[in-house]
Amino acid sequence: MQAEHLIDIAIQFATQLNETFPSRVICKPETTGRVFADVYHEPMPDGSGVYLFHFADRDVFYIGKTNTQERTFEKRVWAHFYAPALTESGQREIRAKHIDVAKLAPEEQKGLTGMQFRIDYFKVDPPELADLFEVYLQSICFLRDGKLPKCNAQFG
Repeated sequence: MQAEHLIDIAIQFATQLNETFPSRVICKPETTGRVFADVYHEPMPDGSGVYLFHFADRDVFYIGKTNTQERTFEKRVWAHFYAPALTESGQREIRAKHIDVAKLAPEEQKGLTGMQFRIDYFKVDPPELADLFEVYLQSICFLRDGKLPKCNAQFG
């Protein structure tokens, strides 16, 4: 499923929650539009929310979340990868820790290790709802496509 579509669904979900409950639910998208190789050294957003990993075709291959005050997007995203390293050819690459790379096509695996994927974020407040937004978006993918995003092993 496309990243923009999932972000729109998340915003609509927040709107529905705000119409139903008196408290304010905030769902604020933040995107860079650049590949991870260009932004990995820059600060990532603070706060709680959901992040989407996708390639240039915008097809999401992983949906994750950070939901506690002490964990930032940066700490959570980097928990999925080992630190970048230079290859013998001088290219910077990363290896995945908790993402099942075998589920990706060979060209996607190369894009992941070569840091040629993108990350879109959306902040969720209150932070306790980040889990709900993550599972909701994973459920949308499952209902639409009959499966979770390629590298999500389970809901939540």
